[in-house]
Amino acid sequence: MTLTRREIGDIAGTTTEKTIRTLSDFVREGIVNLEGKKIQILDLNKLIAYGKFV
Repeated sequence: MTLTRREIGDIAGTTTEKTIRTLSDFVREGIVNLEGKKIQILDLNKLIAYGKFV
């Protein structure tokens, strides 16, 4: 599936800027890896837990 950061933000109901900051936070926390336009989920359980927290 191919989505832009803007499309991800639209789906999540947030701004593109917030989406970019959140993805950067996820990288720092080891939840995802960003490589070019690809997002690799490294820790699905942490990502799910984050979704439940918000």
